[in-house]
Amino acid sequence: MEIFLSKFRNLSGFDIKSIRKINTPNEFKDFVCENLKEASVCFMMSLYIGNGEKSMEIFDALVERKVKNLETVIVLDKNRGKRNREILNVIKDKDLEDFFYFYDFKKYYMLPAKIRELLYVYHPKVYIFDSNVILTGANLHDTYFSNRIDRYFVVESEKFADYLKNEMFYKILPSLGNYTKLLDNSSFVVEILTKTYILMFDNRQEEEILRKILLEDFQDIFLSTAYLNFPEAYFDLFNYKNISIVTAGPECNTFDLNNKNEKYIVQLYSLSAYKTLDRLNNMHYYEFGRKDTTFHFKGLWAFSNGFALTVIGSTNFNLRSNVRDEERNFLIVTKDEKLIQIYKEEIKFMLENSRKVELEELKNRKPSLLSKISYHLFHRYF
Repeated sequence: MEIFLSKFRNLSGFDIKSIRKINTPNEFKDFVCENLKEASVCFMMSLYIGNGEKSMEIFDALVERKVKNLETVIVLDKNRGKRNREILNVIKDKDLEDFFYFYDFKKYYMLPAKIRELLYVYHPKVYIFDSNVILTGANLHDTYFSNRIDRYFVVESEKFADYLKNEMFYKILPSLGNYTKLLDNSSFVVEILTKTYILMFDNRQEEEILRKILLEDFQDIFLSTAYLNFPEAYFDLFNYKNISIVTAGPECNTFDLNNKNEKYIVQLYSLSAYKTLDRLNNMHYYEFGRKDTTFHFKGLWAFSNGFALTVIGSTNFNLRSNVRDEERNFLIVTKDEKLIQIYKEEIKFMLENSRKVELEELKNRKPSLLSKISYHLFHRYF
């Protein structure tokens, strides 16, 4: 593991002593609410926040924090976060405006908000409560608190929490006035006794991270994405690799098959899956199909003798994540047997709720002419 980690010395890394998993969307919501009530310091970053019944529990906890005058920073994407005007009314009515920051990282102000959202969003997710950090791809919305399946790791590390506050919050919000420029990666020291190490990277580093992982002789590699649409360079990376891909089946896509507009988007992803499997002959392709759920369980897993790794975060490993949106992801490398078992249980969960799909079935789905045209015109946007 130490030799493998030495390839990532350009990243800041952290020796982690405590990491555990949250299992369900409801447990995720409860953990956030409980920590909002108890933590002295709270920094949260999400694409957007909801105003449904479950999301209002978040707002109720925020009101308590306001009364107690507890430090609270919440960053949302400006375009997606302000799409629902009712959210802004809730924030104003509850006098929580000082907590919220709506961030537009490209600042194309001349374009309408809907166009800006099509072109890019600020997509990272992280939730920090004192020294506890939730790494996930989930947003603060009712769907992510009920039936949208995601991943959630809770990391306990004051040093890691401070690093994320500095690099993910203070760096983009000068008004907070606490940003400290890191001059080097001197924190990256891998000791023989180190069992688990975390490294953060963004979408501009993703291809190189994947390249370094895939050059290793891992016995099993699994990748999951909610929205399958690989960049061209990834086909070269994955070719001749024994890799298993899991993505949302048509019924579990976050876009609704019963919606007359969104059903065409679902067809786009089936068409993308066909083109992907047609090019990657060694790929094992699975579609997640658990009843009454949508699939947002994104990540990469790789297993070797003595250690394993996972990638968790906001990326979908697709074209949009690479060239349009801003992402933050975390590579967690471990030789801790309990954590490796958690990785294996995640794979088991996915495969038990998925079925293997062959190229012929994807071909027979026969997407509409509109979907085929849309794919060629807009494949860089999804």
